Amino acid sequence: MSIVSRKKYGFSLIELMVAVSLFLGLSVLVFGFFRYGTRAFFTANQKHGMQMDALRTIESLQMELKRSARASVYPESGPSRSMIVEGQTVQRDVISFATLKDFRDISSSENYDPTTGAPLWNRYWVYYATKEEEGRMVRLKVDPDPAPEAPVPLPQSDFERLYYDNPSSNTFEGQNPPYVVLAKNVYDFRVTGVEGAFFISLKLKEKHQKETVEAGERRPYDYYEIDLSIRPENSFPNDL
Repeated sequence: MSIVSRKKYGFSLIELMVAVSLFLGLSVLVFGFFRYGTRAFFTANQKHGMQMDALRTIESLQMELKRSARASVYPESGPSRSMIVEGQTVQRDVISFATLKDFRDISSSENYDPTTGAPLWNRYWVYYATKEEEGRMVRLKVDPDPAPEAPVPLPQSDFERLYYDNPSSNTFEGQNPPYVVLAKNVYDFRVTGVEGAFFISLKLKEKHQKETVEAGERRPYDYYEIDLSIRPENSFPNDL
């Protein structure tokens, strides 16, 4: 009867070092992919949020201004609304215009003349970009009492109290008009009148810089820009 002897051997130091090196290399690779994926997801989230802010602002402005009358529109632009941001001159314009409290309620004598069906302008919207370094896009609702009914601009004395950087400081007829912040990180907002229409340009800038690519090198900020022309359609020929 023969007895077979089995000897057990452990890993040599070299084998152990190779195994540990492979494990560490694999861990670094997995961590690198995870970090890249997390960064990509975060960047995509930021871009998506910026795009949604811009689209929300433009869609709201387009819908309301399109239903207004040209004679009631008052833009505030030029040097008084310009500022320097990181060495660049940008605009933070203001635009106000007449509208109705409810365009859909055609049977309401508050919104439409019972005889002619003409709109009785009873509300103003004010859109403006604040002059903070990281601007905000604000929409302000103003309901005059009594309503003007005619498509006329807001009186200058009232208008100039309706676009403060702190929206809570705006006043109209002794009250603080309700407002909504439509977008943050506003870099540039321009309003230009062109042949009966208004050219609107809105540019947003990503708040945070991307990570360093190489020592001393940084990628530029991300921007999102929308340009469009809007014509107030409730305008008579002599309003254009």
